[in-house]
Order: sequence, then structure tokens, then C-alpha cells
Amino acid sequence: DENGAHGLRCDGQGLLSYYRRADGKWLPVTVGAPRLQSIAVTAPPEKTAYRAGECFCPDGMTVTAQYTQGVSGAVTKYRVEPAGPLTAADTSVTVVFVENGIRKTAVQPVTVGALESVSITVPPEITTYVYGTVFEAAGMEVTAFYSDGSRSVVTEKCSFSPTSPLVFEDIAVTVSYMENGVTCTASQEISVVRRLTSLTVIVPPDKTVYMEEDTFDSTGMVVRAYYNDGTYQAVTGYTLQPDRALTLEDTAITIHYTERSISASVLQLITVKIRASFILGENSWRTIARVSTAGEAQY
Repeated sequence: DENGAHGLRCDGQGLLSYYRRADGKWLPVTVGAPRLQSIAVTAPPEKTAYRAGECFCPDGMTVTAQYTQGVSGAVTKYRVEPAGPLTAADTSVTVVFVENGIRKTAVQPVTVGALESVSITVPPEITTYVYGTVFEAAGMEVTAFYSDGSRSVVTEKCSFSPTSPLVFEDIAVTVSYMENGVTCTASQEISVVRRLTSLTVIVPPDKTVYMEEDTFDSTGMVVRAYYNDGTYQAVTGYTLQPDRALTLEDTAITIHYTERSISASVLQLITVKIRASFILGENSWRTIARVSTAGEAQY
């Protein structure tokens, strides 16, 4: 100092000495190692957007430490808090670095999207089902929507209810998706119809015996359709084969009925007889002549 009580000197080899006037000695000075002052995220990680339940990934992130004496350098032996799954409440993670008992932190912003809803963005290929069949999700697309505005197709991770054979009371299928303990649902409307199983003639037609070259007459015939749910009803709109003039080879009429692309058939037995031919002889013609209203033969 200005009174000569203290002093520093360098011997030219980088060694410092400290002068203390009280005893008139120069004492060696030990210069300490640089001390940690702060850390900073100087390159962000590759991923900063997360779904709730995912853990922070530091890939691509660079953390740089600043020391005394102007020293700095990248460090890797840091930890990140929280270390477990992220939640929708997390807007950042804290990078913690400790060296020689000195603890420094830095903040890395993140966005975490929590599941908010699901929607059926593309309906399934089939929405009308036959009674007793099961729901098929083929062609369906289910999209999940998150609190951060993002979305994701999650069809393959969804469950559907009911899973049992469909009945008439089933008017919709519930689509469920669960993520990190949060479950969202959507509804897909469906319709359930009965399936034609068989056909019966419960009342035969008025006429079942025909002469050859006649055509079949269904007057009086009642045809009943039976369904897989145990119900039945009388039906019309069926087709008949053959639909031509009858021949001696025809022994039955095939009644064919189709409903919702499902067909059933039943036979109605008939009899076809030979049509008689008459040739008038000479005596017959004389009889006809005698009864002529004009009194003269009319040929």
C-alpha cells in the first residue's frame, strides 16, 4: 500500500509473493482455481413440446458454465428437475449443476399438452349392422386433442363399447381413449337391422293345377319371411321362376325374396296337365248345322 505495509510482486515466472511489513517477509501467494459463477442453456434441446406423462429429453441441449477469471465451458454432469413424467402444469424444466459445493441452475422452457378431448374425424366404413353381428372400426379415424393445441390420431389405442353382438337397442358405439390417467370418449351412431333367414308359403295360391301354356297365378298366396331375431312377417315384392308359360316339366314355382342384400327362396308345388285337342267329326258338324239360328248350315 502507500505506506509500504503490504505489497505483491512477481518473480517473472508467474509466482506471486505477498509482503507483510510486520515481520518484513515476503510470503508466497496461492492463486485459487476458477470458481463456478453461473450456468446457462446455450443450445436448446431438440424436443421442447411434450405430452403429459412424457419425461424431458436433453438430446441436443448444451449447458455452459461461467467461472471466475473469465473461464467458461460446456458441462454435462447436470441433472434436470423434474426427473419424472411431465404434467400439464410444467412450463419449464430446471437444469441443476453442482461443482465443488457450488450449486447453480438454469431454466429451459417446455410446453406440455394434456389430453382434453377425442373426436371421430373419419367415420367407420360400416354404420348399419345386422342384428347379432359386432361393431367393426375399419376405416374409422379417432383424433385426440390436447391443451397445447396439438392433436394426434389415436385410433389404434382406442377401445369400443359394446363389444358383444349388437341388438336393436344399440344406437351408438362409445369410443374411449385413455392417456396418463385421463379418459375421453366420443360416440359413433349406428343402426341395427334384422337379418332374413328363411322364407315359407303359409297360404298356398288359389290355383295350383294348370294346363300347359298357362302362366302361374299367385292370387291368394301368402309368403312369410323369418329373421334371426325370432321375428317374422308376411312379405311381397318377391320374384317368381319360371315367369314364362308353363310346360309339363314344371313341377314347382321358385319364390325368391331379397332384403338388405340377403336372399331366401321357397318352392310352391304345382301340377301342369296336357292341354286336350279336339277334332270335330262329320256327325258333330251336322249337329252344329241343325241348331243354326238361320236354319242353314254355318261353317
